[in-house]
Amino acid sequence: MEKFLTYIIVPLAMGCMFFVFLTRERAVQGEQTLIPDDRFEMAMIEVDENQSIIPEDPMQDIPLKNMRDRVILKSFGMMITPQNSPVSPERFHGYHTGVDLEVSEDEKEIRVPVYAVCDGAMIAKERVGGYGGVVVQECVLQDIKMRVIYGHLSLGSIGSNVSDHIMRGEQIGILGSGYSEETDFERKHLHLSFYVKDQRDMRGYVQDQNELSQWVDPCEHIILCGSRRFE
Repeated sequence: MEKFLTYIIVPLAMGCMFFVFLTRERAVQGEQTLIPDDRFEMAMIEVDENQSIIPEDPMQDIPLKNMRDRVILKSFGMMITPQNSPVSPERFHGYHTGVDLEVSEDEKEIRVPVYAVCDGAMIAKERVGGYGGVVVQECVLQDIKMRVIYGHLSLGSIGSNVSDHIMRGEQIGILGSGYSEETDFERKHLHLSFYVKDQRDMRGYVQDQNELSQWVDPCEHIILCGSRRFE
């Protein structure tokens, strides 16, 4: 009897168990492969649509890398006084003609490149009171001829010369060191403004609000401000 159990019943039981396991495994595999073609195509379509919703955005890197969160202190048209200014100490007074693009704590002691926001010729590269180093580029944006002013740059870092053509995305130079002659002793940041008159005017502030009509808000044209995209 013991030999019968050992040589007949035990192998038979093990064979039955293996057969059940194999059958169940095939059933599971069958369930995994039995996905209707239309369901599979729908899944692929959903992935493709999601990828197209969030494309790479090269505009977020001009004129500074990671533009979205840099306009945090002074925006276009903001009335600034020493009493209400978000910057302390404040030595200016008037309506802000551009936007100030701030640097992070980590960027205060490193080189921060500035990139051209448009295609156009450099028409000025000089030191200006209130800015330190300044570059002015002449461009056409949305069919409007503009002068783009980049303020608080290190003049020594600017490789191009007046009359040179600069392409959008091309590095112009680097931001000047904070509280030095490069920034006219202002904090390290980029002042960016778009001037629409065909004449020289580098003022960072105007005293009459009506004069703001000579400038346009950079956030309405090509740079990223907050979570919005403008071109």
